[in-house]
Amino acid sequence: MNFLFASIFGFIESIWRRWYGGWIEGTMEDKLPKWLYTFLSSRGTQTVFNLIVLFAIFMLNNGFLLTPFCQWLIGLGIKDWFIAAVLSIIIQFEFWSRGHGPAFDEGRGVPTQETIDRYQKVWWAFIPNKLIPEAHWYGFLYDFVWMLVRYTIGLFLVVPFLWSFNILWLGLISTSIYAFCWTLYERENWIFPLIPWNMCNCATQLAELLIGFATGFWLIWF
Repeated sequence: MNFLFASIFGFIESIWRRWYGGWIEGTMEDKLPKWLYTFLSSRGTQTVFNLIVLFAIFMLNNGFLLTPFCQWLIGLGIKDWFIAAVLSIIIQFEFWSRGHGPAFDEGRGVPTQETIDRYQKVWWAFIPNKLIPEAHWYGFLYDFVWMLVRYTIGLFLVVPFLWSFNILWLGLISTSIYAFCWTLYERENWIFPLIPWNMCNCATQLAELLIGFATGFWLIWF
């Protein structure tokens, strides 16, 4: 797919991710009819919309169907549209819908016991726990690794379909974007009001826009 096409889907995923992150709830409650506000602020609406977008991406950029695993599935009689649907579901529920918990601030603040419980309740918390000495838990590096694992672990389910580990780079890209956005907010927060449509006024919201674009772009471009 060409650069322009990838950019269009990157833009769609960017806007969607900010929508999924609460854009409507934060800015539109008094500006939309109640029925439309309720419809647009529904997690179900947001999820179905993105499943359709992801399905379109995988149906359009369908070169992965030539990989050994997908060819094996097709040989079993599984349709290409079913494979695209499965990939869409994996990306939606393992990459996007999985909570990013307390680590999204990349080491800012002192965690409460409730926050620590949220760090540790996920099954894969043992990975940052093993890599980072306990004396340095919940700081920048711990949060960076925690977010890296969170955004990478579900993507391993996609690897057999694509027959490539390249998609795992989205995990590193995502946690790096959060780290960058928090630093930018601390040092250059005059930038945030310049972003149109009241889309973001804090680091997390800018990170949502950027990660959405990076993901949509990559899924078309790979």
